[in-house]
Amino acid sequence: MEVVQHLGLNPQAELSKVGLSKASLQDRSSRFRCRRRVVQLLENSAAASQCPTLGLRMAESRQLSDMGAISLLLSHQPNLRHALQVMCKYRHLLNPALAHPCRGCGRHRHYPRGKW
Repeated sequence: MEVVQHLGLNPQAELSKVGLSKASLQDRSSRFRCRRRVVQLLENSAAASQCPTLGLRMAESRQLSDMGAISLLLSHQPNLRHALQVMCKYRHLLNPALAHPCRGCGRHRHYPRGKW
């Protein structure tokens, strides 16, 4: 919301254009059902603000604690590899709309293209 406001848009107005509310974005049970409208919201907002990097700006403003309880588990991992393994294991708890397949291959973890 803050990034969109900073770019000169009214977040509430942008949400209502696609039939969403702030409450619907915060409700974990409705996130998956609303994913197409969220994508449309992001595309509309990027176009209206003339900011093609809107999604990157939003991601940049996120903090580990935004992931909820799993952030505590992630912060206690000894290295990035272990943190990614935890994220793969619990990805369904992070955001079902963004869940992507993870598969291991020896010492490396691969994220198939086009599956994000």
